[in-house]
Amino acid sequence: MTSLYNKTSERLWEKLEYHRDKIDISCVNFSEPFPIYQLRKGNSFVIDLIHEVQDEFEYEMSEFQCSWATNQFIRGGLDMMKNYNERNGTSLIPRI
Repeated sequence: MTSLYNKTSERLWEKLEYHRDKIDISCVNFSEPFPIYQLRKGNSFVIDLIHEVQDEFEYEMSEFQCSWATNQFIRGGLDMMKNYNERNGTSLIPRI
């Protein structure tokens, strides 16, 4: 995946994985269409991670992109990241 749309989502996923030990995922129950809203509500610093990605790429992310990263992070974790890398030829890792 090479588009900026995908790269920013992937980058947020990397940041979420890096901060896994600080993030309370119990606040996300997937009852709302965009789980990023629940994650941000329970972890106020997540908005800073989103802004870091947006600044890094000079690109405004959508709720869908942020929610995709949230879903990958919560439902799959590192195993999902490994499988994703193999399927998509990427080299995502948890990083700041």
